[in-house]
Amino acid sequence: MATPVVSGIASLLRGYNSNLYNDDVQRIIQLSADDKGDPGWDQYYGYGRVNAKRALDYLRPPYTLTQSSATGGTDVGSTGTYQMRIYGVSGLDPLIYNVKHHDIQKTVTF
Repeated sequence: MATPVVSGIASLLRGYNSNLYNDDVQRIIQLSADDKGDPGWDQYYGYGRVNAKRALDYLRPPYTLTQSSATGGTDVGSTGTYQMRIYGVSGLDPLIYNVKHHDIQKTVTF
């Protein structure tokens, strides 16, 4: 039941600030939810009841959103080759490609 409501809030946030990444939108919706039940996430209410106004307020002053990136890391494992359909990637035709999954770990300190 919540999917259309959460999708609507995600669209509202992206419409207000098109530079948001998917994980930005996800975290803003989680942080702005009205906590219900046990404090924090719980199996009955999840993160709580979504709150579109509070989510939108997180994109306005006095709040600031800082996006950082990291490069490098250590390849700690990979899978065998498997097939995956890839589409919507600049420079690649929408086809089925042979791919390999790599697990990369990086330590980040804030």
